[in-house]
Parts: sequence; C-alpha cells; structure tokens
Amino acid sequence: MEQLRDAWKRAAKDLNIKVIVPFVLESAEYVALVPGFGTPKGMLILSSWQSEMARLAWENGYGYSCVSIASYGVYERQLFIEKLTDWGWHGTPNTQPDWYTDDR
Repeated sequence: MEQLRDAWKRAAKDLNIKVIVPFVLESAEYVALVPGFGTPKGMLILSSWQSEMARLAWENGYGYSCVSIASYGVYERQLFIEKLTDWGWHGTPNTQPDWYTDDR
C-alpha cells in the first residue's frame, strides 16, 4: 500500500492537486483521499475491493475507486490524468487544475 501512497503523493506535487495520504474515516484507513474529484467530498482510494470500506465511503458522501499496485504503484503522469479525468472535477471552478479538461 505504501507504493500506491507514494505514487499519489508524486501525483499531488506534479499535477498540483490535493491528496491526503493516508485518509482515515471512522477507523477505516484508505490509501488516500483526492478532494475535488469524483464527488463534491472527493474520491477515496482502495488498494483492493473491500465492500465494507466502499459502503462506508458512499454513506459518508465520498466516491471510491480501487486502484491496483500493478497499474498505479508507480506515478505515470498521463495515466493519473486519465484516471482523474474519468472521475471528473467536482471542486470549485477557480481551483480546477490547469491540465484538466472535461472530455468524458
């Protein structure tokens, strides 16, 4: 899980986005929270499918996504941009990253 966290930390710096690593919600620890994407509260990242953590995220107004270490364990700018774009921007317009385009 540390490999995923490191990759999301690098994404935060390179893409000029906020990423909270790790993120704890009601004693459940997620890989990270990416505010501004997915839902107005942000997207919680899971390293594998865990129905209880997904339910907890959803019930608290967060989106969630499972990302594999094989694909997202190493930061690759274009891959991360594609994932974030797929989730969609839900933050305020004046804080939208300059690289983001809504081409979903």
